[in-house]
Amino acid sequence: MTGVEAVSDGVRAFREPTIQNAQKTLTVIIGLLIVLLAGIAYLVHVYDITATLLGNRTLKKHFISEKRVCQALTLHLVIRVTTKTCD
Repeated sequence: MTGVEAVSDGVRAFREPTIQNAQKTLTVIIGLLIVLLAGIAYLVHVYDITATLLGNRTLKKHFISEKRVCQALTLHLVIRVTTKTCD
């Protein structure tokens, strides 16, 4: 979905130096994903978008906040990029 898996699997297809070029590509992809996620979070905040459940009660009261979701996704993406894979 994001291209991270495709880049990770296709490192051998990059020009020399392959590892540095793959790292640069993954860094750009992750940067774009962070910008998109931050933009969506900003719009949700500005327009006060909430999901409702059973009338006026919001899901925020029952589940983790959007901030925590954004933090978890960012952490996952950073770990994914910095983790070496074994061939």
